[in-house]
Amino acid sequence: MWPRVPVPILAVCLLGGCGLSDHYTAIPLPAMLKYDAPLSKDADGPDIAKLAKKAGRGLFSNKPGRVEVSQPFLNAFTRTYEVCARTPEAVWHPTMVAKIIRDDLVDRRRARPDDQCDRREYITVSVD
Repeated sequence: MWPRVPVPILAVCLLGGCGLSDHYTAIPLPAMLKYDAPLSKDADGPDIAKLAKKAGRGLFSNKPGRVEVSQPFLNAFTRTYEVCARTPEAVWHPTMVAKIIRDDLVDRRRARPDDQCDRREYITVSVD
């Protein structure tokens, strides 16, 4: 008769060796167990002029014709690119920060001091 203690240990070893612990496995695993490859350091980021032309008007409530956007910066906590945007037409309107996900500006919010939007260089883009 087989002792009962080694059976679970053998089962764990066999399942671990067949791919459950491998990050390249084809078995569907929860997202928290998947391995994300680190972003490349030499990536310049998305084309912000093209993104601002396409979705820059939706960042502000007054729908401006021109938008000033900064170069994208990588948020290390969320591992997404973010961009600071402001409008030269309405000085009273606050500077906004938007995430860039799948070539679209999403999740806009007002800029906070820790975003350091006042220290960034901006380019002016005419939006559609």
